[in-house]
Amino acid sequence: SYLTGSDVTALHSWLIGQGYTIPAGATGFFGTQTQSALAAFQTANNIRPAAGYFGPITRAATGTTVTNQVAVGNGIYLPPGVSLSGGAPPRHHADAPAAPADTTAPIISAIASTTSTTGATVTWTTDESADSKVVYGATTAYGSASSSAALSTSHSISITGLSATTVYHYAVVSADASGNTATSGDKTFTTATPATVTLFITATTTTTWNVPSNWNNANFSIQAIGGGAGGFATYDYWSSAGGGGAWARIANGDATFTPGGTVAIQVGDGGKGSNISSQIPTAGTDTWVKDGGGTTVLLAAHGKIDDDVAATGAGTGGLASDSIGSSKHNGGDAGPAYSSDGNGAGGGGAAGPDGDGGKGGSGAAPANNWSYGGAGGGGADGGTNGADATQALVAGDNPGANGGNGPLGTGGGIGGVVNSPGPGGNGGNGSDGGGGGGGGNIMFNVDDTPNAGNGGNGTNWDSTHGAGGGGGGAGPNANPASTGISGNGGLYGGGGGGGASVGGTGGQGIIVIIYTPTS
Repeated sequence: SYLTGSDVTALHSWLIGQGYTIPAGATGFFGTQTQSALAAFQTANNIRPAAGYFGPITRAATGTTVTNQVAVGNGIYLPPGVSLSGGAPPRHHADAPAAPADTTAPIISAIASTTSTTGATVTWTTDESADSKVVYGATTAYGSASSSAALSTSHSISITGLSATTVYHYAVVSADASGNTATSGDKTFTTATPATVTLFITATTTTTWNVPSNWNNANFSIQAIGGGAGGFATYDYWSSAGGGGAWARIANGDATFTPGGTVAIQVGDGGKGSNISSQIPTAGTDTWVKDGGGTTVLLAAHGKIDDDVAATGAGTGGLASDSIGSSKHNGGDAGPAYSSDGNGAGGGGAAGPDGDGGKGGSGAAPANNWSYGGAGGGGADGGTNGADATQALVAGDNPGANGGNGPLGTGGGIGGVVNSPGPGGNGGNGSDGGGGGGGGNIMFNVDDTPNAGNGGNGTNWDSTHGAGGGGGGAGPNANPASTGISGNGGLYGGGGGGGASVGGTGGQGIIVIIYTPTS
């Protein structure tokens, strides 16, 4: 067998010390690198043939060039520090062939990959020590590589700087110490998709939006709801309610925003309800977003009021036709008021991603000079209409009407209960975008405080953000001393209810931004 171990290690160290190159270092294995170093020594000392074997001729030459050589028997001299340890000397080329060259490439197995949004780790094993390299790219042409020169049988290469949600082709490459190279077949991995980001913009004082640096124009939606209108509160006039805000949406391909840029926005205000001393409420305002060039690319129209207090009209919901977006829905109309004694109509529900806002309930016409309860507010986002107020046929016989249900099919506020023959009960608040309940009836010309229920805040996007229900209508106000309060429109975009001494406030608008980051 061929000499290995400490004897050859010592020979390696001596050759290297004489300036001859053994790339692998003093490994203790007499292979092709040792043979090449000895051949260079033989050439330098005119030993022919310079075949790289450590036979008697080479030993003798070594003995003539090295002082303090050590005699090991049979006339063989080795450099200082070279010990045969009782083993046979390396064979001369005339006695035996050189160690066979390593021509076998490593065998690659157990290839696997794990990914993140912007990187990947590829692992594999080889049956002998080898280096590590991964070539990768969008196609089988690859074009990029990551590597390690360390020799191992267990390999792991990390790749960074990748794009999220992208398919990459790759292959692994390993070469052993002799330069034999193995390359796997083509494989693929797909980088992970980043978690979706949702941003809510609700401050009505905000005028700009800073587009995130990881903004993705290929995967986003922006939704908006306009501000709801306020409700009327009058004495001896018709108490109509406010309309709900419209909903609009843009998504991939509808607009382009520059990552890191700034664009102008507006979150619509909710309209103010009127009171006895100031009989005109205010409409809501539009919610909109512009692109970087100043073009309005998204607009959700506001809810409107009935601007004639001496008529039986009603506030109207924000119209899809007045809005801008690839998807749009109408806000709910308010219910009309039919009484000249101030009974309250219900506010319209806000529109949302699932549909139009529900209509507010209508106030009832008077009968036999008796009182009646307020109407219910409309449900939001495809919800149901608020119930109409019913007229009284006998004293103290009419509760407030129920609010319409929200998009979940529930959430309408319960109308105020009858408390015959005295004060009426308050209407119940809506929930999950349901309309507020109307205030209960009161005796005609009796001072009373039957409040209406507020419209329910929406829950479309999470537990606190969505399309709001319309506010309920308060009980009638035949006496200037009455202090009943109409229901406010729910957040976001619900119309305020009408009636009694204070009209309901419209729910403000909202902008909802949902996108998948690029990283």
